[in-house]
Amino acid sequence: MPLAKIAKLIETQIVSMDAAVEAIQAASETLATESETIDTALGTLKDEVVTLDANVANAVNKLIEGCPITIGTPFTDFNATPVAAAATAQTIKAAPGAGIGIRINGVTFSNVTAAEVAILQLEDEDDNILAGPFSVGDPAVSGKGSHTIIFPQPIKLPANKALQVACIGDVGDSTALVYGYTESGL
Repeated sequence: MPLAKIAKLIETQIVSMDAAVEAIQAASETLATESETIDTALGTLKDEVVTLDANVANAVNKLIEGCPITIGTPFTDFNATPVAAAATAQTIKAAPGAGIGIRINGVTFSNVTAAEVAILQLEDEDDNILAGPFSVGDPAVSGKGSHTIIFPQPIKLPANKALQVACIGDVGDSTALVYGYTESGL
């Protein structure tokens, strides 16, 4: 190949490389600008999140300040001896004292007798029904079983009243595990 043709080919390649370098530089400048825009947007978003967090914290504090009660110690309690049908209701949580009420967030009933079903309910110490009746167990699968109920709004017992579980129907020895807290200032 003649030398002039090789020189022309090299010159063409150099022009192409120069154009590629210019395109890369332009793309790099565009990326830098976009990166600055993203950084600015992230900074603004971070500031908005901090402001939102502060607003939520202020709202919660206002709710707490306006709350006339204090929440006592959370508890989990259960009846140690299974309750049987037609038996006297069993106390799960004793009366907490003057001006203090029991609040129930949830309960898990368990049937401990095979091939039997228990019908259970929660009551206060005056036998007022608080929740239930609930069926626990399935005789088709040996009866034993459990049933958990979560109360979106806690069940509220009057001040200084005990919480009981009663088995009101069918048969089967059963236990109740109750989740809740005490509330003072009542």
